[in-house]
Amino acid sequence: MSDKIPYDVLFAPGADPKVTYETLYPKYMEVRLSRSPEKIKFRDRELWFRPDNLEEWAKVMAELKAAAGIQSNLFAITAG
Repeated sequence: MSDKIPYDVLFAPGADPKVTYETLYPKYMEVRLSRSPEKIKFRDRELWFRPDNLEEWAKVMAELKAAAGIQSNLFAITAG
């Protein structure tokens, strides 16, 4: 992920939800899988994303995903 994320572009009114989702998704997964805090540097601010607020972040990511029309690529491996 880039060192500085354009906060004003991602969260401005009328921002493209797909761009916002795809930009934040890697950090979201890092926090989710590592269960450790991650800092995201924006141009003019830094935000910490922590495992204790992961549920709220998951809701935001789900809303962005739905608004962007991104479909899940879930699959299952079955025996037989």
